[in-house]
Amino acid sequence: MSEGSVKISLGLPVYNGENYLVNSLDSILAQTFEDFELIISDNGSTDRTEDICREYASNDTRIKYFRFSTNRGATENFNSTVDRARGPFFKWCSHDDELHPRYLEECLPLIENHSNVVLSHSRTMIIDSAGVILHKENYPLNVCHDDPLKRFDDICVEGHDCILVFGIYRTEVLRKSPMIKDYVGSDRVLLGHIALLGEIVESPKYLFRRRHHIETSTFIDQRQGRLAWFNPDLAGKLYMPNWRLFFEFEKLAFDPGRPLGQRVGIFIVALKYGVRRRKYLVVDVSQYTRLLLRKSKYVSWLYYHLKGLKGLKGLKGSR
Repeated sequence: MSEGSVKISLGLPVYNGENYLVNSLDSILAQTFEDFELIISDNGSTDRTEDICREYASNDTRIKYFRFSTNRGATENFNSTVDRARGPFFKWCSHDDELHPRYLEECLPLIENHSNVVLSHSRTMIIDSAGVILHKENYPLNVCHDDPLKRFDDICVEGHDCILVFGIYRTEVLRKSPMIKDYVGSDRVLLGHIALLGEIVESPKYLFRRRHHIETSTFIDQRQGRLAWFNPDLAGKLYMPNWRLFFEFEKLAFDPGRPLGQRVGIFIVALKYGVRRRKYLVVDVSQYTRLLLRKSKYVSWLYYHLKGLKGLKGLKGSR
């Protein structure tokens, strides 16, 4: 699609989101800045999501509703909204989060009026399933630094929930990035890539409400179901999430299109990530090996046989 007919495109990927979707849609449509399009991509929902979306779309021409016949995973669902965007700026929205009415009015000028800025966002409030504010989220990040390597360092190494992924991007910059890939933590790699391309600006106001509830993707076990959340074809596949992130960061250092000094700096940051996460890298190897052995029929039989003998020995000893 050609860009320019609207100022900003909002992409809302959703799958079975009936519980909170209405609250999210209402907060978007209540924006004081109204020159936007809302692209909803429904991943083959089986609840009332489709009915809710069609009802809202019929009442507001800014809403464009698209639906996959089957669940293709979050990766394709997220990225398809970017592919359909027409505005020069883009923001992902979540079906379970909420925006303050002035979010777009406050955050859009932060990126629109400064050509060196590639991502803008606001401070975040954490709310529960009922919408009650739990606390203000304050990360120890220095993402507003003018040094791209320092921004990259903070994004990649520091502990945070990648809430910045729901900020406002320049559409052309986002399309040149890795976007969302089918592995856990791809949003962190995306943000690291964005941090190297330009400055990130954050409004000091708390205009974004992030909902914490048991149905969110972060509560899914990352070595089993969460990989399938990104791509259903990967269900049951063995992999090591922390090692994958380490190698993805390292890959950026071998991009020949980057200045040599920046490539060296990226390599050092990647090593720093590895040192900081060394405990989890060891856990990855341990769990991967254990799961791999359990997939072997003979080893699985031997494991449970020995486990049964151990239990039997315990029973004899208790007599």
